Order: sequence, then C-alpha cells, then structure tokens
Amino acid sequence: PAPERRSMLESVDRQSEQLWNLIEDLLLASGVESPPARVATEGVCARAAVERVLAGVVPAGHRDRFHVDLADLPPVRADEPRLDRIVAKLLDNAVKHSDSNGAIRVEGRIKGDVALIAIEDEGPGIPAADRERIFDRFYQVDQSSTRPVGGAGLGLYICRQLAESLGGRVWLARSDTAGSRFCLALATTAHGRMGEALSGIRRNT
Repeated sequence: PAPERRSMLESVDRQSEQLWNLIEDLLLASGVESPPARVATEGVCARAAVERVLAGVVPAGHRDRFHVDLADLPPVRADEPRLDRIVAKLLDNAVKHSDSNGAIRVEGRIKGDVALIAIEDEGPGIPAADRERIFDRFYQVDQSSTRPVGGAGLGLYICRQLAESLGGRVWLARSDTAGSRFCLALATTAHGRMGEALSGIRRNT
C-alpha cells in the first residue's frame, strides 16, 4: 500500500543520510589527523559564519528554539570551511542532546584579542567523569545499543582537532542538570600571535 511504501522510503532516506554523515565524519577525522597539523588562516567574519551555518541547519519550524546574540564579532584567524564545520558540529551536538522544546543559545563576544562563540543547550548534562573524554575519538557517554542519540562519537573530536588546526580551542565550559555550554575561541585578526591571544582564556569562560 502507498502509505507503507512512503514510510519505508522515508526510513531509507533517513538511514542513507545518517550513513552519508558517518562517511563524511570518518573522512574528515582521517584528514585532520594527517599533516599538515596547522592550516593557513586568513581573516574570516565569525558573525557571518555562525549566521550562515544557522540558516543552513535550523529547520524553519524550529527557529524559535534558537536564541542568538552575536554582538559585533570581529574577523578571526580561520579557514572558512573549517570554521563552518566546527560551528555546525557544535550546533548539531546541542540539538541531539536537547529535547524538542529545549532552548539553544548561541552567544558571541570579544575578550581581548579573542573571539568567543558559545553554544549552550538545555540537555541532561554530562557526568563529571566523561567531560574530557567526550572529545576522544569514537567516545560516547551512552555506550548502549539502545541509546537515543545516534552517531559514531566523532563530532566533538572533529571540533577540537579542527579548532587546534586553526590555532584555536574548543572546550566544555559548563555542564550540569540545566544543560551544557561549549566554547570555541579563535584569535582575532587584530592579534599577531594566536598562542598569546588564547593564553588568558579560562576553561570556565
């Protein structure tokens, strides 16, 4: 019957998309582990990057869940495709670990010569023992075969590797029963040396 055919085809479509995303992640993970460890950077508009990713990944009917405050983020030292991928992965992580009505906040601000982008969800939080391990390759907090969140445990690993290839940093700033807050820090083009610019940024920013 037509309704059953449609349901089956929609299931095939969803599974195919998940498989494609997994292949992309595996290829990307392989790429960030290979030389060169650091890529050439240029001035990239951080605000435009976040807005571009949001426009591409947020379904029209769910935009009221996203509360965005980007202020006046300056250009940062980055590679545009890599910056887009980091932001997309952090947003995807927030969506996956929030219920359908949970708010997601995207905040941008300047601290000295560093641009900070924070993405905060209202998920269940991450156990203290797992808060650093979540950045390991293939690691997932819920290891069961019946876990509600799919994926291969590569998203946050890729985020950290890409950020470090740009001379930046990604970390978990806070996580409790009210949700989790992840931060991305990149040096602005106003600063000549990225290591110095990031040295004063605290992990609980």
